[in-house]
Amino acid sequence: MKTPRIRKERGMILAVVMVAILVLSVLAAGFLMTSVAQSDRAQVSEEDVRLLNIAEAGVAAAIQDLVASGDGDFPTGDPRGDFDGGTFTVDTTDNLDGYFTIIASGTFDDTYRQWTKTIEVVVQEVSSATTLEVRAAIEANNNVTTGGNFIVDGR
Repeated sequence: MKTPRIRKERGMILAVVMVAILVLSVLAAGFLMTSVAQSDRAQVSEEDVRLLNIAEAGVAAAIQDLVASGDGDFPTGDPRGDFDGGTFTVDTTDNLDGYFTIIASGTFDDTYRQWTKTIEVVVQEVSSATTLEVRAAIEANNNVTTGGNFIVDGR
């Protein structure tokens, strides 16, 4: 007596279903990883904008301080350095050529880490009778080291 063909292929359906479930699981994991990565990038972008705003507030405060005949410095712990839930520190250097270099760092803490962004701006010497001219600006997430000569002209 011959065995019907269906009995020989009976376990095949289970194997096909298992492969289909495996493929769908891999696809779902890929989509999940992609969405998590997109969310992380959006978070970093949001934090980057917030840090830039804090650091720029430091530059603005330094310019106001220079106009008021101050030294333009806001050291760590200076209560005037609070802005948008974070703090800024500013170091202002007189270049002795009619320009000041202002280095401002914006910092804030969230649940997971401390975020910091530093910007450097060169401004013309200011007084209450002059208008501000920004000569050059550099934005960086970490230390910036340069060698030789370079020009930032804003074009």
